[in-house]
Amino acid sequence: MNAPLVSVVIPAYNAARTLKATVQSVFEQTVQDFEIVIVDDGSTDDTIAVARSIEDSRVKVITQANGGAAAARNTGIKSAKGKYVAMLDADDLWMPNKLERQLAVFNSEKDVSAVQSGVYYVNDNLEVISVERCVESKDILYETLVFENLPGLMSTLIVKRTAFEEIGYLDTKLVILEDWELAIRLARYCNFASIEEPLTLYRQFPGNRSRNVSIHIEPGYIILDRLFKDPSLPSHIKKREKQIYAAFYTMLCGGAFRRGRYGESLKWGAKAFTSYPAALYYITSLPSRKLHRKFSRQNMPQEYKLALKNFSNLHTLYLCYFGLREPLVQTQVLPYLREIKKLGNLKVSLLTFEPNFKEKWTAEQLEAEKRELAGEDINWYCLPYHKRPSVPVTLYDILCGAWFTWKMIQREKVDILHARVHIPAIMGAVAKRFSFDRKPKLLFDIRGFFPEEYTDAGIWKKNGWIYRGVKRIEKWLLRESDGFVVLTEKAREILFPESREKGFDKFGRPVEVIPCCVNLARFESANDVSRNKVRKNLNIEDRKVIVYVGSFGGWYLTKETADFFGAAKEKYPNVFALILTQSPTKLIKPLLENRGFNAEDFLITQVLPKEIPLYLGASDVAVSFIKSCYSKQASSPTKNAEYLACGLPVIVNTGVGDTAEITVEDKTGVIIEEFNRENYRKAFVELEKLLENKKSLTERCRESAEARFDLQSVGGARYQKLYRRLLEKD
Repeated sequence: MNAPLVSVVIPAYNAARTLKATVQSVFEQTVQDFEIVIVDDGSTDDTIAVARSIEDSRVKVITQANGGAAAARNTGIKSAKGKYVAMLDADDLWMPNKLERQLAVFNSEKDVSAVQSGVYYVNDNLEVISVERCVESKDILYETLVFENLPGLMSTLIVKRTAFEEIGYLDTKLVILEDWELAIRLARYCNFASIEEPLTLYRQFPGNRSRNVSIHIEPGYIILDRLFKDPSLPSHIKKREKQIYAAFYTMLCGGAFRRGRYGESLKWGAKAFTSYPAALYYITSLPSRKLHRKFSRQNMPQEYKLALKNFSNLHTLYLCYFGLREPLVQTQVLPYLREIKKLGNLKVSLLTFEPNFKEKWTAEQLEAEKRELAGEDINWYCLPYHKRPSVPVTLYDILCGAWFTWKMIQREKVDILHARVHIPAIMGAVAKRFSFDRKPKLLFDIRGFFPEEYTDAGIWKKNGWIYRGVKRIEKWLLRESDGFVVLTEKAREILFPESREKGFDKFGRPVEVIPCCVNLARFESANDVSRNKVRKNLNIEDRKVIVYVGSFGGWYLTKETADFFGAAKEKYPNVFALILTQSPTKLIKPLLENRGFNAEDFLITQVLPKEIPLYLGASDVAVSFIKSCYSKQASSPTKNAEYLACGLPVIVNTGVGDTAEITVEDKTGVIIEEFNRENYRKAFVELEKLLENKKSLTERCRESAEARFDLQSVGGARYQKLYRRLLEKD
């Protein structure tokens, strides 16, 4: 196999959000004779998964322990096969003709060893902040030392591979400025050429390490001190030592000024002036430079704007009317967002509404949560949730949410408003309606039949004014939305029957059925070893264990569940009832005692989420009884997916989403048609038949969980498919 002409080296650390777009910008090059070497530098996010998901034989992925950008680049350079090595950071982008223009310089000037280009500095939305062009060089070494004619450094640079053998690789002892140090050596020992034209997009955003002024200080001194101790340094450079140090100080001065750290800026400005008084001109021009950057509008050529469409960073704002710490957000919302984020070039923002905001959150806790989620490339925002009086404060929350969303749309490029259920959907629809310059897509994640849930629960009158008003709003949301998620096939059949075959409603809008999924990896701890350990700790080694997980009251049928356990006690005298619930013990304990259960026959407890798989794995059968009514046709109980993931057969009732149909089709349990003792007895007979081959039954349950409720292959894949369809409509 012939070696490629160019090796593109991409060091990547926690770059899952931007990596795919960066690689796409390489695929868009007019020169296609290249290989791409992605070096994962010990990432803790999904960088490796994103890198390995890129299906192209020219892409090679290398993993290593975290050693810093210089070490990652060196690994990539040493594994490169191309005649030329082109550097590209995992959050930067190239214009389509970058390689072509730079290779032309090598072809016309045979003694050139490295070529750089001008750069567009862009924000996270790829909007141009400023443009810096290279100019014809008069003294490339001096210009490099004083930060002139060196706009984008690494991502603009392409170097002959043999040059690294001559001058060495990047200095891994430097925590930053290792690219500047390499550029100094290239300028000193090689023929270093420049192209005026901006061919690279250098992304700048608040999290950029390069925007941290203080970490530049020590490496900068190391580089300059080492340089001026070198006796072979050209004399004309030695004579300009004060000017060169002053340039370093002015770089720190300008960086601190742009960050608003004016005291630090003044300190470095004074140091620069003392070293070289002519630096005063630059220092005094900083305010006007900052104003110019803020108010000037930079443009790209039209053909470049068109090229950007293929790899521009997309942005979704997820609207959720629950608090971040609530179990639903932790077990459903955040896992789904992590899967959606695997699209690669997607920026994710999350808005939640926090109950008892002032009492439950300190400023330090808020900042800590934001930092932790930012580490996963999820930007978290929150507003206070108000509970009473119900209708007025809900309207107030809707207005606050809509106003926040509208401001986000104006301030940032938002492509998708992902609204979880009706109230966030109203916020998104209102914000979208009043956004005139940019209208994001509205994804209505319907989840359940919200108005009918309140009437079925007896909270609203069936045809009362609140119900009728909410139904009118729901019809408006169904008109305004651009895509939909429902939890069950039954809900799809009711709302979007025409979408069953091709996945689009009658107006061509995408519809996906995404049940409540679970991360199957969580349940791998449920094995024979953990089963025996838990059963021994509970002293139930030889007993038949029936487990129930979840709340009691409301939709969750407490009396019927207790009756079922009572029937089980008659059938299996040694049965043990394992109840894992957050509901008060008094709701279920007396009912069990009245049905023949003694203290040693049951356990009612609350366990941590991570412990649930262990208790489920210690059980033999699981039960799930939920009120059957119109609104529950749209329900997908998470507990059922958890039961199946642990290999447990289920006892379930009809009328709840697709539960009964799935159970029958996959042969993973027994259906209760009516709640009475006779049906319970029949259920035990059917259960005994299923348990005759327990190993096969356990495998079927786990296969059903994987095929229907896996967070990655079902939930994540369907959300990603829906996002693609929404964005394709542009």
